[in-house]
Amino acid sequence: MGEKSPLIMGLIIFGTATLIFMWGNLPMLMLSMALFAIGQLLIMSSSMALSTDLVNPENIGKVVGFRNFVSYILSGLGMLLGNYLYVSIFLQLPFCTALAIIIPALLIAVFLVQEPKNGEKS
Repeated sequence: MGEKSPLIMGLIIFGTATLIFMWGNLPMLMLSMALFAIGQLLIMSSSMALSTDLVNPENIGKVVGFRNFVSYILSGLGMLLGNYLYVSIFLQLPFCTALAIIIPALLIAVFLVQEPKNGEKS
C-alpha cells in the first residue's frame, strides 16, 4: 500500500472525525473517537515508515527522539492555545483551527511527499 496513501487517508479521517466531533450527539462523538484512533494509527504508522525510509539507519534513533521531543513541546503549546481559544472566544474555534491546519497538511502530503522507489533507502 505504501506510506503516502495511509498518510492521506489518515488526514482525511482526522478531518471527518473533527467535523463529527464538533456537531455530533453522544453516539456520533463515540464514532468520532473511533475515527480519531484510526486516523492516528494511519498517520503515525505511515510517518514512521517514511522516516525509516528517508533517514540513514544510524540516525533513525536521533530523528525519532528529536521528532518526539518537538511533538511533545508543540502538543503542550497547542493544548494551552486550544484552552484559551475554547474559553475566551467560542467553543468550536479550536476544532475549526485544527481543520484549518489539516487542509495544508493534506495538500503537502498529496503534492510534496514522495515515497522511495522499490525499497530504496537514502
